[in-house]
Amino acid sequence: MDPQALHDTARRYLMDRHAELWNRDSVPKPFPRYNVVNAILVEVERLDADDLPPAPELASLLRRAAAEADSLFTRPADETEARAMADERGLFAGRVREWAAQAELEVEPIGYRRVLTKDESAEWRERAQLRWGVVNLVWYPMLPNDVPREVLIVPESTMWEEPTAALIRQVLHDLGAHRVVELREGGPDYAIELSLMVPCYSGGAEGIWVDESLDWIAYASHEDTVAFGGTLADRLRSRLDESRDRRYWNGRHADVVADEEHPA
Repeated sequence: MDPQALHDTARRYLMDRHAELWNRDSVPKPFPRYNVVNAILVEVERLDADDLPPAPELASLLRRAAAEADSLFTRPADETEARAMADERGLFAGRVREWAAQAELEVEPIGYRRVLTKDESAEWRERAQLRWGVVNLVWYPMLPNDVPREVLIVPESTMWEEPTAALIRQVLHDLGAHRVVELREGGPDYAIELSLMVPCYSGGAEGIWVDESLDWIAYASHEDTVAFGGTLADRLRSRLDESRDRRYWNGRHADVVADEEHPA
């Protein structure tokens, strides 16, 4: 079996299962199983898809993730929660055994995403600080000093509009980006395929996006803004202006593209 197919199948299952449980647990439940699924997914994505072991060894690592994946949200408060979490772990481990027993798996590729090691995360955060003045994963307009004129800020809601997200990815592709680094408040941090990049505030975590060149930066804040700097801001400014003829001034020396919630 192709180990890439097994890895993608495991990731797809966990993503779909998390979405299913998240919707099911939208009202408070005593044991949100999706936290266990999310912890397992993080462990599975610590494996580098560029350097996977043979399928039998990979299957063993996936079962280990099912048994050992842990987070602050996977500590059961009582026996009922413990049984539910153990059951969810068992479901994934059972699926891994089923997949491993097949001669081959058919799965649509879902794009490269790998959890950075602690050393990698620390290095990238330091590089973002030195190059762009990021402080504790905070950038403009959340820094206390005035926003430089070259920084472009847009309402965060626009990032959920696929034409805008696709435009950002296309601009970065034209600039030579293929993979980017996503640094998240509270972690984990990721190296991701450009096609998976959506610079937005998600899961209660602010985010920074850069790549190896450090020629550009994107920052999503909890104040419903996304800021762009460097070559990305330069290219986006004219492209976004073509689709929006209104602007508003945020009072701190930065251009902000207007939308219905932030009229000019």
